[in-house]
Order: sequence, then C-alpha cells, then structure tokens
Amino acid sequence: MIRRRERERKVNAMTDRRPQFFEELLIEIKDNGPSCSYVRAVHDYLKGTDATFASFDHLNACRCLMRLCVKDEACASEVFESDEICEYLRQGLREREDVVRCKNTLYVMINAMQCATKFEKTHIVEVIVMDPHFKDLPRTVPAVRPVLAKLIALSMRSAEFVNKQRDYEAEGRCLHLVNSYDFVQHFFGALLLWTREWTLEEEDEARADVECIFERVVDAEYFPTMFRNLHEKQEANARRKEVLLREYLFKDFGGDATACFAKVEKMVPVLFCDAQSTLLHFLGRLSVKARRFDGKTVNDKHPYVLPESVMAFLLDTTREAAKACKKYAKNDDAGFAERNVLRECLFTLRSISEIESTPHVPDTVGFLAGTGLARLLVGMIIALDPPSGSRQSMKAKGPAKAEEIPKFPIDDQAFGGQNFVRDNFPTVKPYNGYRVDIIATLANASHRRPRVCEDVRKLGGVAVVLSHTRGEEGDDGAMDGCEEEPFLREWALWGTRNLCEADDVIRKEIEVLAPEKILEAEELMKRGLKAELNPETGKPRVVSIEKSSKVEMETVSALGGGPMATRRTKKVRRVETQKNEDDRKEVREEEEEFQIPKNWKVAEL
Repeated sequence: MIRRRERERKVNAMTDRRPQFFEELLIEIKDNGPSCSYVRAVHDYLKGTDATFASFDHLNACRCLMRLCVKDEACASEVFESDEICEYLRQGLREREDVVRCKNTLYVMINAMQCATKFEKTHIVEVIVMDPHFKDLPRTVPAVRPVLAKLIALSMRSAEFVNKQRDYEAEGRCLHLVNSYDFVQHFFGALLLWTREWTLEEEDEARADVECIFERVVDAEYFPTMFRNLHEKQEANARRKEVLLREYLFKDFGGDATACFAKVEKMVPVLFCDAQSTLLHFLGRLSVKARRFDGKTVNDKHPYVLPESVMAFLLDTTREAAKACKKYAKNDDAGFAERNVLRECLFTLRSISEIESTPHVPDTVGFLAGTGLARLLVGMIIALDPPSGSRQSMKAKGPAKAEEIPKFPIDDQAFGGQNFVRDNFPTVKPYNGYRVDIIATLANASHRRPRVCEDVRKLGGVAVVLSHTRGEEGDDGAMDGCEEEPFLREWALWGTRNLCEADDVIRKEIEVLAPEKILEAEELMKRGLKAELNPETGKPRVVSIEKSSKVEMETVSALGGGPMATRRTKKVRRVETQKNEDDRKEVREEEEEFQIPKNWKVAEL
C-alpha cells in the first residue's frame, strides 16, 4: 500500500504539463513495471493538453504506451478504453509525412493486439483500424506496409485459433474487415498489389504475415466476399443485378427465378481485376502447404485442404473466367486480367489435384469431382481444336506430314444444355500452357479415382486425352525457343494410364483400337525404307520400297535417297514368326533385300 501511494504521488507530480512528462514516466515504467495508474496518468495528461500534439515527445510517448501494453492484459485493455489515447494514436496515423511517428503508433497497436483481451481487440479494429484515414495507409505511406500487414494478421487471430478452437470474436473481426467494401478496396487491394513489388528482404519479412491474413480469410470462409469486393465496380454491379432481378422476376418471367437469373447474368457479366488474380495466387500457395495436405487445417470443421464453399467458388470462378476469356483475342490487352484470373484458377486446381487419395482421409479432389470438376475440365479442353502434333510430324512436308485431327464431337446432352461448351469456354488458347494445365489436372484427378474416370468417359473425354498424346509445339519464333505446350504428351500419357487403371470399360475400349494407317517418316524414305501395317498381325513394320509404285520412287529420289545407293547383291535372311492354333512354326525364307544400315532395326514393332 505504501509503494502504491508513493507511485501515485510521483505520477501526480509528473502531470504538471512539463515537456519531460513522458521521459520521466518511461523511467518509472522501466523501474516498476506496467500499471493501470500509469495509464490513467497518460489519460489525464492528454485530457488537459491542447489538441495539437506536435510539441509532444512522440517517441517517448509511444515507448511508454508500448511498455504499458506488453505482458499486462489489464493495462493493454485500459489503454484503448481511453478516448484521449485513441485520439492521440489516430492523430499519429493521420500525419502521413512523418513516417517515424506513423510507425511508432502502429507498434503500440501491435503490442496491444498481442496482449489485450479479445473484446478489446475488436474495439481497436472498430475504433482505429476502420478509421477512414487508416485504410489508405498502404498506398500513401509505402514504408509502413510490413507493419500494417503484421497488425491486420494479429487482429484476425488469437490463441484459441492456434489451438484449433473456434474463436467467434476473431472471426467477427475478420468479417468486419472483409465486409467493408471501402476497406477491401483501399487496404487489401493496395496490399495485394504491393506483393508484386517485393524485394527479397521484404519478402522474407512480410510473406508470413500476408499469407497469414489470407489464410484466416479462407478458413473463415470469407474468401468469396473479399474476392468480389476487390473489384471497383462490384458494388455498382451488385445493385444493378438486384434491380434487374426484381424487375424481371415479377414482369417478364412470371416467377421463373431460374430463367430470370440467367438473363440478368448475361446483362451484368462478372468483372475481374489484377488484384483478384494476385489473391488467387495466394490461394494456390495456401493449397500446397504441407500441413494442409495432412488434414491439419487451422479450423477443425474443414476436413479438406480448403473449405467446401471456397472450392465451389473456385470452380465457379474458373468457369466465369473462361467465359470472359472467350470474347478476347489471345494477345488482346483488354483481357489481361481475365487471362490471369483463369491461369491462377487452373494453377490452384492443378495443385490440389496432386493430392493422392488416401484411405480413411477426406479426399479434397473427390469433393471437387462431386461438384463438377471433370465436366468443367473436359468442356474446356474439348472446346479447343485438336492438338497439331509434335515437331517431327507437324513441320514435315509431303507424305510425312501429320494429318489434322477432326474437331472433337460434343455431346450437348452430357454437358447439360445445348451449346453449353461453345458458349462458355474459349475456342482459342487464352495463354501458353493452357492445354497442359487442363490435361495435367485431369490426369492427376483420375489417379485411383473411379468416379472421375467414369465422368470423363461419359463426357467423351477419353478420346480427347488420347489425341493429346501426339503433343503440340509452338512456333519457331517463340521466346527463348520455348515450346508453348511443354510435356503435353507426357501428361496425356499419364492421364491415359490412370484412366485405364481405374476403369475397366475405358481399358476395354482402348484395347479394341487398331491402327488404320501409318504416316511415312522422311528419314526412312531417304534410306529407301517405308513403314506399313502387317496384314497378318496388324502391327507396324519397316520394309524396303524396291517394289513400290512409281510415285513412291519419285518421292525417294526427290528426298535425295534411292534404293540403288544401298543395293547389294548379298542375300539377307529375314525371320518371320507365325502363330498357329496348334503349335508355333518358324518359317525361314530367303529373298533379296537391301542392306540396312546398322543403326536401323528391321522388325515388327
């Protein structure tokens, strides 16, 4: 009691409005530790002082408040219960020219977020964070962006969240921030665009905080709300949709809500921006976190890598982005944001598809399959023209040139409506690697998942996957000589393997396939050889063209080769194996052939 009275006496002595007030108070806090009496002293000092804070020792003032908010929940809560202290902190955030003052003020709030009660954290968000001057800080004061990211990340979490127990107070703070259209536009929009300018040092310091923010948004199932509010015209479009829906619902359609909604969607299309594509990029990074692959999500109510609502929204956004890309040319700058959104959506789906199916563990890919993953992917790939083929066959001339595959047939009934594929998916690749992203996702999703394979088969996707085994390469003038669709053939082979493994019907359909003809290779013809189908076995083989037609001989001569160049009088034996019903007989016959170079093997493939 004596020490307490002595402390109060010293505090009252310091409140005589001397300039050294905060300096002396800081010494007292260092010696005696935080106390609510010190908080009241700061309150009384600010209450009796003029509204201009320029003459204050701001550095020591912030040091005092930071020490009062550290390791003492009662002091941290009482600091922000004072209107005078809150006004002092808001004033420090409004002086944009003084970066040091702004940073010190934010550090005070960070200490309070770490130690205050969860109810006081909500008060800080409502009183200071939601202040109109706060939301514009990432754009006007770039130097404080890392500190702002840490503050918002702390405001969305709590000790209970880390321990996997739902904290409704933390979820409420997150919802309060995300639901504010202006705050998302100015604060989160600027924060997302800032991540594109990261240096290595900033990336190391700020990446964890920024990813923590969006992880909380995803786990709280507020990701769709943030995504929509990032577009500057979202609020106006929402009001327009509401007006049109109310108008058409009661007038033109007589209560048919489905038809009314479809007409309104066509009149008010979904819009995209660069900030939305960056937000989807963080969603893709979140989906590949190792701890989430093991089912160790932050919130126990979500058994999958991502919440169900977020994955359903992801599929819907992919469809909307593909529909938006349909009206833009490949190199049209007007559709840059739409193509980026589509690329990030497919990247996230591709990352999720890499999760293997494990017994007794909820399957994230299985959930996506149940919500129309196969229908979406097959529709997107079937809307494109068939692949042109690999470089050897595509660039060849004459008989060796690969023939074009006819366009894939589309079963409109299987896709749920007439012209559904043609109206919703682009017929030209929106970006390089578009085919690979789709085929890779489809191939991974088919791995040991019979349901996905069955959906692909019913939609006519087996022939589409098989056709991509021929590959596709870009123009010779591509940047750095890179191919447009790298590893397309390998991904298609992987998909064919998975489809055959999980579905017996698909395997039998492929087994009955037989080659119709063989395309000639230029290298073979130069050496006086050709490939043909063995009429007895149906397998391809390489033979001489000595007895070929006149057209074939002229073609060989034009290519710079000919049978006479390698003709020898020596006889060569060829062994053919024939299988009869009873036994196997070896028939050896002698015939005059050409001498084949050693690096060529004459045998049935």
